[in-house]
Amino acid sequence: MKTISVYTQTFGNVSVNLGDPTYNGFTLEQIESRMQGWHEVDRKQYIANCKEVISCQMSGFNLGTIESLKNSNFFIVQRYI
Repeated sequence: MKTISVYTQTFGNVSVNLGDPTYNGFTLEQIESRMQGWHEVDRKQYIANCKEVISCQMSGFNLGTIESLKNSNFFIVQRYI
């Protein structure tokens, strides 16, 4: 599996695993199982973002989109920690 490093303004260098069908090493099922107590709108947006990140990773395109979606998910998670 090919890993590349992408520079992000928010987080500095971020590794992206091209061809990886997971989000940060977790399957969608694993992610959803950890979302107890989340508002439905946040849950749907977070999962939609994860699916798009996985799609971009699998295709190797839209690395800027990956950064943007992961930033969005970071701010969603902040509501629940």
